[in-house]
Amino acid sequence: MSFALLVLALSLMTDDSDLTFGPPTSTPALTMCGYNVKTCANKRRHHAGVDFRRGDGSTDVFAANHGRIARIQKMGGSDQGMGTNVIVEHRLESGRAIYSTYSHLASIAPGLKKGDVVAKGQKLGVMGGSGYGQSDYWGVHLHFELKDKPVTHNPSGPGTYWGYTPSNPDDYGYHNPNSYFGKVKVVPIR
Repeated sequence: MSFALLVLALSLMTDDSDLTFGPPTSTPALTMCGYNVKTCANKRRHHAGVDFRRGDGSTDVFAANHGRIARIQKMGGSDQGMGTNVIVEHRLESGRAIYSTYSHLASIAPGLKKGDVVAKGQKLGVMGGSGYGQSDYWGVHLHFELKDKPVTHNPSGPGTYWGYTPSNPDDYGYHNPNSYFGKVKVVPIR
């Protein structure tokens, strides 16, 4: 298929009518592992994302909105517990960039690479439990974050933290995903 036909096919598949953020899975969020709670795996620190549980059927993980792949990290000994993950850059209507992260994946969608443009709802991978160089370190779930930089740790604030912060994650460059779902719009990247 020629590049022009591929671009046309992708543009026809993309539904630009809803440019707000949506959930990254078809499964519900785990309330005990919500944003800024201390009831998840580390009860002394504040959870920097929202965890989505494994469903009875699909465990596919989807782009929460239109964007571009900013980073792909494969599970390894230095993954700091985040495992295999994908980070997507989004352009808000204000022009500011924000990044969504999809962590603990079992696998990444075939052919997906840094720089690829993705549409809201496009499959990025499969939910897993990867972390600390092990494919099954955590139970199967998705750890989803919104943040100011394409990094697996905190993008700002004192210290370096992965998935949890000493106080409110807002102070470390994270954003509450629940404040974005169905509310905040992006400009699609073509």
